[in-house]
Amino acid sequence: MLGAVQQATRCGLVAGLLLAASCGDREVTPPTPVPAAPEPAPAPGPRPPSAAALSDAQGARLESDELLAGLTLPRGLSLIAQRERRHSFETRVPRPKLVAYFGPRLFTGAVEPLGDGAIYRAAIPRGVRGELAVKLDVSIVPASNGRTRVEIHAIPPPPADGLSTEERLRRYREKLRYDP
Repeated sequence: MLGAVQQATRCGLVAGLLLAASCGDREVTPPTPVPAAPEPAPAPGPRPPSAAALSDAQGARLESDELLAGLTLPRGLSLIAQRERRHSFETRVPRPKLVAYFGPRLFTGAVEPLGDGAIYRAAIPRGVRGELAVKLDVSIVPASNGRTRVEIHAIPPPPADGLSTEERLRRYREKLRYDP
């Protein structure tokens, strides 16, 4: 019986040595750590508008870099005509959105609703004061092909002597009558 135990012990030792010898030549690699749970992505906040965007996330018109008599124009206007003190623009932007854009930026008591557009008469751009203040007539009206036309007319300032056009005309006519 002792022989069977010795023989089993020898077989176990030989198997252990063979196993140890076969594992000894290999590099020991450290156990791979279990990856941590990925962190949740941060909640998406409001993105800054791209340079080509016409509206912000709420649909409000964005300002362009263009100023006209102190009035910052909205993005998306295309200049179609320009004459002395008159500027005509067209856009695909709906009229109600342009009325919502221009309304808070113009100070006037004379707003004429015109369908879903409007005409702002003798309006002064908000934030412009003193000698820089130029009165504007701003109209937002339908154009062809479903587009919108924005007309901005800068009203000439009164003459330096303070006389109205009517008074100037009256004086001119009076002078013509009495000149020999």
